[in-house]
Parts: sequence; C-alpha cells; structure tokens
Amino acid sequence: EETMRRISLRLVCGLVALLVFGCEGIEWRPAQKGHALMAIYEVRTLTGENDAENRRDLEFPPANTWLDTLTILTFGDGLGGFIGHDVYVRFPIDFTEIPRYAKVVSAYIEFEPEASSSGTVNVLIQLLDSTNCPSLVTDQSGLGTDGASVAWANVPAWVVDTPVQSSDIATEVQRWIDKAATVAAPFIGFRFVENGSDSNAKRLSEPAEGDATKSPLLHVVYTLPELVSEIGTIQQAHKVTGAVVQTQAATGAIKQRVELTVER
Repeated sequence: EETMRRISLRLVCGLVALLVFGCEGIEWRPAQKGHALMAIYEVRTLTGENDAENRRDLEFPPANTWLDTLTILTFGDGLGGFIGHDVYVRFPIDFTEIPRYAKVVSAYIEFEPEASSSGTVNVLIQLLDSTNCPSLVTDQSGLGTDGASVAWANVPAWVVDTPVQSSDIATEVQRWIDKAATVAAPFIGFRFVENGSDSNAKRLSEPAEGDATKSPLLHVVYTLPELVSEIGTIQQAHKVTGAVVQTQAATGAIKQRVELTVER
C-alpha cells in the first residue's frame, strides 16, 4: 500500500512536470496551501509582421494608409485633428507553454517609448475577432473585433526608454484562450484605436523594425487551479520541494520547467 502511495504521488508530480512549462521571461510564484500555482507568460512581437499602424483620415473617412514597415508606432492624433493613429499588434501563443485551461488573472501590453508630446491621448483597446490573427503585412484595418473595448484613457506623457503598460486586458485574453483552445500555433491580435485625443497629442513607441528587443510585449499572469488542487492535498501530508530546470535551444530561446519532488 505504501509503495502504491509513492507511485501515485510520483504520477501526480510527473503530470505537473509535464504540463507546467514556461518560456523566456516566465516567472513562477510559489503556491500556498489552498491557492493555485501562479505563473507569468511573456512574449514580444519580435518581427515586423507582428506590429503595424493604420493612419485614418478623420475628415474624409474611411480613407486610410496602412503602414506595416516602419520604425515607430504612433498612438493618438496627428495633423491638428485630421489624422487618427491606430496600432495593431499580434503575439504567438504556444499552448504547450500557457495551458489551454489557464485562468487569466491579469494581462497588459507593454510598450517602449521613443518620444512623447503634451496633451491628452485616449485609446480604446480591442481584441481582434480571430482565433488566429493574420500577419500584419497587408491592410488589416477591416478585420473585425469581438465587440468589446477596454479604455486606455488619459495616457500620460511618456518618458523615453521607460516602459509603459496598457490598461488591464485579462478579460480579453481569457475570451480569446477559451475560443482558440483547439487552434494549432495561433496568434492573438489587438487593435489600439485613437479615441478623442487632443489635437497633435501623440505617444511614440518602438516597433519590431526599430528594435526587436524593445518591441511590444504581452504580459499574462495565469493560474492552474484544477491541477494545483491536487498539489495542495499532497502538501498537507508530504514535503514538496521544487526546482526550476532551464535549457537553452540552439535558437537562443530559453525554456524553463518546474520539477517537483515529493517525500513521505
């Protein structure tokens, strides 16, 4: 019976080690009894096909200019109220790194400022209505959204090289995960729409073409509640220790996993 108990515990922990994976920049937070294991998943746009800008003529809509190759991303207003700048970003989601059953706690998109101007900038963040957002190398300004928007209002003046974070988009990320769970190698996409900014008020961000290491970054905090309920039961009667095992692929990407050891 004791042997079977140890085998059972090893199977549970083996399942944890197989399913709990991370990616470059992931951070694991220790689980407390009765609490879910919490992890952070981060990914950048990295390449030019993953971020773009659409300049809308506000006086004579729907005229627009799609910019998929540029060295700056512009949020806000331009030319004294005649031009609105909309930013598009998409991020690859690997469901071996952020599980399909993850429960999103918080999420935001981080930008690296290149420059800023005075005045108020107001933006709406919209989740693109696609379980696999197409590449942003052709005009995607007509791509629909899922109907909801998150206000990023009164965006303060930016300080160059001091990263800024959008409003929380946890609900949007969760909706997308729930819909895209069966899609292989999908991309999640967002649109940042100018929404009544002051005349000539702009915020300028680094795109992938400018510096991939400073390109837009998606930050997601999530939990694994069902899996950790099993771990919590084990922790009450057994000593559980964990270690982060890190490997580096030939591409330079760093992957991490958590290995748990259970002692009677």
